[in-house]
Amino acid sequence: MTVINTYEEYQALNLVTLEAGDILLKKVFPETRKGAVEWGITQGQRMFSSNKTVKTGGIFSREKFKVAFNGSNSTEHAAVAIAPGELAEAVGEGVITASVESRKHERYCVYRCSNTGLRDAALVMAKGLSHAYHNQVTGAKDRVTTGGAYSVKGALASNVRGRTFQQGGTSDYLTAIIDYVQGVRNDRPNMFCSEFAAAVYEAGSLAAFGKTAFGLNPRAMSPMVLEDALNNRPDIMTLVGKYDSENDPIFTAVCKGLEQYGKKWHFNKSKQSTAAKEVLHNLLLIGDNDYLLAALEAYLGIKSTRPCPVTCTIPDTSKLKPDSSLYAALKTALIPTGFFVFR
Repeated sequence: MTVINTYEEYQALNLVTLEAGDILLKKVFPETRKGAVEWGITQGQRMFSSNKTVKTGGIFSREKFKVAFNGSNSTEHAAVAIAPGELAEAVGEGVITASVESRKHERYCVYRCSNTGLRDAALVMAKGLSHAYHNQVTGAKDRVTTGGAYSVKGALASNVRGRTFQQGGTSDYLTAIIDYVQGVRNDRPNMFCSEFAAAVYEAGSLAAFGKTAFGLNPRAMSPMVLEDALNNRPDIMTLVGKYDSENDPIFTAVCKGLEQYGKKWHFNKSKQSTAAKEVLHNLLLIGDNDYLLAALEAYLGIKSTRPCPVTCTIPDTSKLKPDSSLYAALKTALIPTGFFVFR
């Protein structure tokens, strides 16, 4: 069993290309931590690490096996790859789809399912739980649904719940997911990130094979516990490597530009520079390159050479002036990336 606890262990993994069905576990280390939320999740999990061993059921290869819940508290988030360049994840807005490109500066351990039937069944669930994706693919534009929000309470309670499959509670929960995806009902359960990743595999297995794959309770799967559950089923899931782009040019350039701006002594910081600096800093913490790109276009009055799926609209009076220190620092850092056209 391989548990990635340190930044050095993570760096030693091979870079891989994502495939549909891969489970992505986001890693946050002291060297890479960007904000209070990441710190809170990783530190909170540390309190619940356990050496207990339990028995649980499963469908593939072994009906009973032992699981020691010793995942790493460096595991902060989970997502599922659903198509080339696209992933599904449970975030603040609920279960959404996002481009892999917008997550390039994050660090993920990649787990791959060796059973193609199980993988395909899980993908049906993952795509179906995303309201926008489901409507786009099925053409069900008029379908009205309820629920499906991010479950903050569920995430907080996950570490104290029973981690094994239970007839009644867990089976009813998985059946509700299957019924939603198949259009039998229109209410989705509220979910948190690692619950979603575990649930699509358990619900998919139940729908396709009549039995769960891991024998787990998805609502008890904190990111740390999910990592351990995946590591303990090498007959189904394998840690194949990492996915990241630590040298993502735009993300790195903005960090450099803001750092250089911060090193200068400013006698009279403009309102525009102060506001733009705060927006860009927050986008770095959130970690979405699409919005970062849009904000750069808006505040600098420039166009990127790559497609941007979102827009950032600001008053003309909020744009940075070319002679401002922040504009100059960002321009110097961004020109080498080749992704922007400056006047």
